[in-house]
Amino acid sequence: MRLKWSARLSLLAFLITTPLAVYAQGADVTPMVAQPAKLTQPNKEAIAAYNAGVIFMQQNKPKEATEKFRQAIQASPEFVNAHCNLGTALMLQGDTKSAETELKQAVSLNPTLSAAWATLGSCYQVQGKTKQAIDALNKYLQLSPKGVLAPKIRSLVASLKNELTRSGGVDDATADSYLREATGNGMERWSSMPITVYIKPGTDIPSYRPEFMDFLQQAFADWEQASEGKIKIEFVSDPSKAQITCSWTNTTKNAISSAEGGQTMVVPDPASAGKILTAAVSLLTVPPSGNELGSPYAKRVDLHEVGHALGILGHSTNPEDVMFHTVVPGENRAALTSRDRKTIVELYSDEATKTVKQGVDPSKMVSGDPTSTINRVLLLNNDAKTLIEKGNYSLAIEKLEAAHKLDPANEVVCSNLGSIYGNMGAMAMAVHNFSGADNFFKKAIPLVQHGTNKINLVPILRGYSQLLHMTNRPAEAAKIDNQLKSLGGG
Repeated sequence: MRLKWSARLSLLAFLITTPLAVYAQGADVTPMVAQPAKLTQPNKEAIAAYNAGVIFMQQNKPKEATEKFRQAIQASPEFVNAHCNLGTALMLQGDTKSAETELKQAVSLNPTLSAAWATLGSCYQVQGKTKQAIDALNKYLQLSPKGVLAPKIRSLVASLKNELTRSGGVDDATADSYLREATGNGMERWSSMPITVYIKPGTDIPSYRPEFMDFLQQAFADWEQASEGKIKIEFVSDPSKAQITCSWTNTTKNAISSAEGGQTMVVPDPASAGKILTAAVSLLTVPPSGNELGSPYAKRVDLHEVGHALGILGHSTNPEDVMFHTVVPGENRAALTSRDRKTIVELYSDEATKTVKQGVDPSKMVSGDPTSTINRVLLLNNDAKTLIEKGNYSLAIEKLEAAHKLDPANEVVCSNLGSIYGNMGAMAMAVHNFSGADNFFKKAIPLVQHGTNKINLVPILRGYSQLLHMTNRPAEAAKIDNQLKSLGGG
């Protein structure tokens, strides 16, 4: 009886996300947020211009709104809400320097205006001033802990804090590339070419547009070209043959954070440190702000997430780069920079394997809201790895079962839980606990079939076939043997 088999587990997995800036208007047309009594109240001319500006903002016309808010400030220089909304309008047009000036003026005039702190935080964020961004966003949370933006801002703050942790203090925004930032916690990359990619059609997803498919395919093509022949991409129509899978969604409820434009899950190869086994890209069909997804913005998010899927696990600290940690709604830049191109070439160079640590530290790869379902699942999953290393299989199974209960469709968890069940089945069979072995194998097979690491399916089926033959169940054994033959493992 051959029982010397141990599952190859893909226990580690981590998500890399694309945080979004969060903008907040100071007030709607009515009612207007009251100004502090110490300030001069706006006159009728200022209020009329302000209200016209808000209407333009509601119509997604920030340029026209900017003119009206400036008119309001000219008529009443201490008009706090006008300064706040002018900052928002300028942000939406990409003028972060001028926006910062207006927002600082707003919080100086009225330090309790939480909306101004929220947008000021985002203004810092998109300029790469991460520490200042966290401080400003936390100020919003202090002032409006139950505000409409509070859940999204909590997620954003968590993402930015984790960004500081992941960067490891590396900040070289003027170098030719950002390989050091991209591999600050270690390196994972694809070991063989071509990399097979399956893009799930999004025709059944609300707000999906056919052009999204073209944008995503072009993003892969752009990175492939930038790699100077080091990366080859092959699109496949069968998801079971894909190493990278891509899909769209119009909801953030299952996302790692409510302030993300996209996310990528990377699964390391359990058989080889520093190599990627699979990756899954999820893209929103609408930005979290709820507005229509602009084409340049969608292209920018696609390039960013594909960069992660190809192995750029960290972020650039230069806002010009596609792999900068924030993608801004209204973004008009949708092309790889010279630093992006140099980084992907260096990542796949022979020199990288000599100078960069292979494999990653998963404790530094947690992103977004730590209380989100997907983060809880990944933490449970990665806790199981530590327990297995200590030989505590029972508690490891409990962790993975809890993760599977939270997210039954998670392929990494299915693969790992199924593989451990397979091991337990083999161990039970070794001590002639045939009923226990039968139970473990039956639970293991469908999980591994659904999981990312199907390499364990053949040995599990072989073990189950042995058990069925030993317990005189030839009809059931024949079905398993036929399945083994179809997999080439008979």
